[in-house]
Amino acid sequence: MTKKLFLFAMLFIMGFSNFAQSLNSPESIVYDAIGNRYIISNINANTILQQSDDGTLTDFVSEGLNGPKAVIIVGDTLLSINNTSIQGFLLSDASKVMHIDVAGSEFMNGASVDENGNLFVTDMNKNCVYRILLTSGTYNVFNEDLSSPNGLHFDKPNNAILVCSWGGNAKIQSISLTDSSLTDLVSTKMSDLDGICSDNCGNIYVSSWGKNAVFVFEPTFSKPPTKIAEGLNGPADIAIREDNQTLLVPNFNSNSFAIIELGINCAKAVSYSAPAKESTDLETTVTVEWKAVEGATSYNIEYGTDEMFYSTVGIKATEHLSADLEELEFATTYFWRVAAIIDDTKTIYSDAWSFTTVESNVDIQNLHENEIKIYPNPCDNTLNFSEAVNNVSITNVAGQQVYSAKPFVKSINFDELTTGLYFVEFYSSENIKIITKLLQK
Repeated sequence: MTKKLFLFAMLFIMGFSNFAQSLNSPESIVYDAIGNRYIISNINANTILQQSDDGTLTDFVSEGLNGPKAVIIVGDTLLSINNTSIQGFLLSDASKVMHIDVAGSEFMNGASVDENGNLFVTDMNKNCVYRILLTSGTYNVFNEDLSSPNGLHFDKPNNAILVCSWGGNAKIQSISLTDSSLTDLVSTKMSDLDGICSDNCGNIYVSSWGKNAVFVFEPTFSKPPTKIAEGLNGPADIAIREDNQTLLVPNFNSNSFAIIELGINCAKAVSYSAPAKESTDLETTVTVEWKAVEGATSYNIEYGTDEMFYSTVGIKATEHLSADLEELEFATTYFWRVAAIIDDTKTIYSDAWSFTTVESNVDIQNLHENEIKIYPNPCDNTLNFSEAVNNVSITNVAGQQVYSAKPFVKSINFDELTTGLYFVEFYSSENIKIITKLLQK
C-alpha cells in the first residue's frame, strides 16, 4: 500500500529499497527503460549494480572501476564517471566500449549530456567542468570559475548546463553552452548539494545532504523552493524516471535508495485575494484567501517566518478558498503560499506573500473580553458602538481603507460599502486599540 506523506503538499513514497548487504555507498541511479531495471553506482565497492523489475539486485559491472559516481544512459551505452576517467558499457551485455582518461582530473563526479552529444562532467577538486566529445574522446576545460561543483543537468530550454555545488549556502548556477559564461541562479540556505534534475514541467530538483532532503524550484528560480522529501540519509545524485515521473534518490549513507512519486501538475499558479501583500498590524489569527484554480479539488497552505520556506510554522489542507492561520506570534512577519491539488497531483507552490502581526505592546482586545460592543453584525449600512470610540477605520480584505471617522462616535453609516467581509479598527476612550471583523449584508 502506498504511504502518503504530508510534506508541504501531498507526496507518495512508492517504494523504499534497502539492500544493506549489497549496496555500498550508492551515489547515482538511472532507469533503463528498455531493460526495465534500475542501474546504481556503488562507490565503495567499485561496482555498478542493477535491480530488475522483480527486485533482484545483481552486478552489472564488477571490475575495472575507480570510485564510480554519476551513471547516465546515452543511446545504447551506460556511461560511468570515475575519479579520473569516463567508461562506457553496452546496456545489452555490459561489455566495455569506451574508456577516456581525463588528464589533470582528480575527483570527477556529476555528469550530463547535451543534445549534440557533448558530455559535461564536474571535478570537485579542480573546481571546473570538463566538456568531452564522446565521438572522438577529446575534451577541454569548459568552465573553471566554480567552487566545489557537484551535480550537473542539461537545461535544454536555456541551452545551458545547471550546476549545484557542495558547501554552505550552496549555489545553483548556469553555464551557457554558447560561450561558457557562468550565471548565479540562486544562493540557497542549504548546504552540500549533490544531485540536480528536472521534471516534465521544467521544475528543478536538488538534493541536500545538509537538510537530508530534496527540494524543488520552479523553472525561473524566482520563488522559494518546496521540500519534496525529507528524512533521507545522504541523498546523492538524483534522477527522474521519465515514463512515470518518479524521483529516484540514492541514500549514500544508509545503503539504500528511494523511489518517490512526484505527482506534479503543470497547471497555472494560484492567485491570492487577502490579506493584501505585505499587510501590517494584523491580529495573531489571520485569514488568508485565494481564487479558485480550475479543476482543483483542494489546496495546501504553507506558512512560516522563513521567506525561503526551508523551515515552516505549519501546513494546512482545505477544500475551501480560505484558511485561518492561528496562534501567530506578535510583531512577526509571516510568509504564506498556496498549492492546488488537481486529480490527486499538486502544483508547485505559487508566489509567497507576507504579512506582519501587530506589536506586542499594543493592547488589542477581543470584543468578548471588552465592554465595547458593535451591533448589529452582520449589519446593513449602519454600525453602532456600545460606547463612544475614536479613530474608526474600516478596511476590506484587500487591505484598502473604505471608511474612516476621527472624532468620537457611537454610530456610523456607510452606504458605499458592498456586501462582504471587512475589518473594523477603533480606539476606546482609554486609547486601547481594538480590531474585529464585520460582515456587511
